[in-house]
Amino acid sequence: MTDSLFFDSDCISAFLWVKEQNLLALLYPGRIIIPKPASIAMAKTIGGIVASNNLKDISSYIIEYGLKHITTGDILIEALEKGLITENEGNTIWTSMLAKRRKLGASSFSEYIKSKQ
Repeated sequence: MTDSLFFDSDCISAFLWVKEQNLLALLYPGRIIIPKPASIAMAKTIGGIVASNNLKDISSYIIEYGLKHITTGDILIEALEKGLITENEGNTIWTSMLAKRRKLGASSFSEYIKSKQ
């Protein structure tokens, strides 16, 4: 079975604000759930993956409940690995997200990739 992804508003907004939500539809068809409140509670109760950039706020819950977790950066790396974007396109998307005041943990997509190697 393929896990559902429970997006919090910060993570889904990063893609919506830069008009790149098509990447999510291509990567996770039929798996995206945007609960009104409580993405952590949904992932814990139903099982699934929490999609959130708010690591400071959620990391203790992720550890405590043993939940799977992805960030915007992880999603863009998956899109790169599947050939949906190039590294240059990822950098352009990243820059657009930063311009919308998203906190992504690195100053560029290339820097984020290097931090994961």
